[in-house]
Formats: sequence, C-alpha cells, structure tokens
Amino acid sequence: MIQGTGYGKVPPRWEEGLMDFAVTVSDVEAIHWKTLLAKREALHVGYSAAANVCAAAQVIVSGRLRENPTVVTLLGDSGTKYE
Repeated sequence: MIQGTGYGKVPPRWEEGLMDFAVTVSDVEAIHWKTLLAKREALHVGYSAAANVCAAAQVIVSGRLRENPTVVTLLGDSGTKYE
C-alpha cells in the first residue's frame, strides 16, 4: 500500500551516519493514519504521507526525545491518486 517509498532501496546519495534511527510503519498503520488524517484534519493524503505522520507520532511517544519536543514532518502529497 505504501507507494513511493522504495521498499528496500537505498537512495544514491544516502549517508547512513546522518540518521539516528529508523522507524517502521506497516501498511495497516498507514491505512489507519490515512483515514484518521482525512476525518480529523481534513487532509487528503496518500499512504506514504500517512506513514510519515505515523512514524512521527511513534517517535513522539517512544521516549527518545527530550521533554516537550517540537516534531516537524512534511506531507508532500495531494492524495489525488488515491480516490
């Protein structure tokens, strides 16, 4: 379901040392967040954008961040391909 994320592909200019950790999001979680974003926030986005928000939420509750963090994520999607 999560299109545009390139399962298992490493981008050509990827620098692993810049990443602190990875977050995994399942298709089921992405579907849930896609629906949640549409109903609660009126955001019509695709599965990869929904997975991005899900991952951000996971990081927030993970305990890995300082107290009262500011978490920013981008939704580079209009959702028009997912009618």
